[in-house]
Amino acid sequence: MFSQETYRARLESARRCSLVDVNCHGTVLYLLRHRDVDKCATHEVLLEYLDPKPLETPEIGHVGIIVITTYKFIAHSGIVTSTDPVLLTHRNGRNKHVIEDEPADQILERYRKCNDVVTVEYRRPKVILGIAV
Repeated sequence: MFSQETYRARLESARRCSLVDVNCHGTVLYLLRHRDVDKCATHEVLLEYLDPKPLETPEIGHVGIIVITTYKFIAHSGIVTSTDPVLLTHRNGRNKHVIEDEPADQILERYRKCNDVVTVEYRRPKVILGIAV
């Protein structure tokens, strides 16, 4: 169901974007074909496109979200590109470059340096690359 060809084409486009008004959540929505343009999105908008129930184990094409549990705030998101180990492709912050296949644990550790209680949750998109699941 997860079209690697479409994903790769969109990933290349996201890498070439102007780095103005882009963030991790918007890039996730763009890579999943919920948007025609890679642009900023709030975590509330991102959640509209994800199943509300976190999954025990991720699959390729699912979305990894970094949650600051103290504030119940979604700080970051990326697309799962591997499950052993879990790797995410993500935009490394607002107006930053796309990083491909970074270990989820490594991303989580960066957020732990700034926040006390941080977790990663995996959610299934309601639609993967324009195909209902």
